[in-house]
Amino acid sequence: MDVRKELQNLPDIPNVPDLQEAEGEVIGEARGRVQGELLKVIRLVRKKVTRNMSAKKIADMLEKDLNLIVRICNALREHPDWNDEKISELL
Repeated sequence: MDVRKELQNLPDIPNVPDLQEAEGEVIGEARGRVQGELLKVIRLVRKKVTRNMSAKKIADMLEKDLNLIVRICNALREHPDWNDEKISELL
């Protein structure tokens, strides 16, 4: 068996910086999805709060954790002039 020939048939192995870059991209994409979901929840909670709904009712409607909804409601009450992105940074 010719070892050189066998080595030529192996697939290319990416180098470490390429793997680190790919890992960074995956982590960045995951963070983006989580941030997007949080912004969506904040937007929905903001609408419900303006209709004087309770945090418990909002949490039940959205099927989200009550503690998260309470934190969002409190942040919206304390900072009514903040946009959704700024509220998300507080959480």
